[in-house]
Amino acid sequence: MRRRKRSGGLAIVTFSMVAAVTVPFLGLALDGAMLCVVKERLTSAVDSAANAASRYPEKGPKMESAVRRFLDANFPEGYMGTGPRALVVDGERVEVRVAAPAYFLRLIHVRSVEVVAARRISM
Repeated sequence: MRRRKRSGGLAIVTFSMVAAVTVPFLGLALDGAMLCVVKERLTSAVDSAANAASRYPEKGPKMESAVRRFLDANFPEGYMGTGPRALVVDGERVEVRVAAPAYFLRLIHVRSVEVVAARRISM
């Protein structure tokens, strides 16, 4: 007669220990990747808005209107779940701030992360 080893519960314990470490790291990687995508798209939109602003030699409503139009076309309000954007246009640079959502970081009470993109207006 052959005896069976009693190791049936060891797999469950091992899996739960590995999952307890792996799942938070995967969540952090997903949040980091989403923030990188938001940052890249926002930077691209700000670059095009700064290029549009460079066509106007002096600061004024036309320059700011061009910046807003290009931002609305490339990174509209609420794009990718972001919050309202804060736009600063002075004579030398364009800066945009948005609050990007965090999904897995909510477990540690971080609801959103601020993403900033700025570019000098070349004249």
